[in-house]
Amino acid sequence: MKHFLVGSLAFLLSGFLLLVDRPVRAQDVPAPPAAAQEASSDTSDSSLHYKNAVQLYQKKAFPEAIDELEQAVDEDPDYKEAYYLLGYAYYKVGKMDLSRDAFNQAYDLDPNYSPIPPK
Repeated sequence: MKHFLVGSLAFLLSGFLLLVDRPVRAQDVPAPPAAAQEASSDTSDSSLHYKNAVQLYQKKAFPEAIDELEQAVDEDPDYKEAYYLLGYAYYKVGKMDLSRDAFNQAYDLDPNYSPIPPK
């Protein structure tokens, strides 16, 4: 039983490391949900913060992207896409605990969530 638990833990850890160790490509960044895309262009809108964060992330402006993503999740605590990208952004600036927390929050909101659609 001990070997099973150790093996399971190693498998989960290796999956997490693969997840956070690969670079995020533009096609990996999830688009805001359709409802958020139709929202107003108000600067306090969580989808606008998310869209700004995506652009900043792609420019490697990770601290600024984190600011935008934090505003997005403050305004919409159920914004799993924002939490997911926030996990990557925190990882890029070396804040591993915050990265893990953001990924966990995305997972807690939707355990089946993946930014890459199944083929």
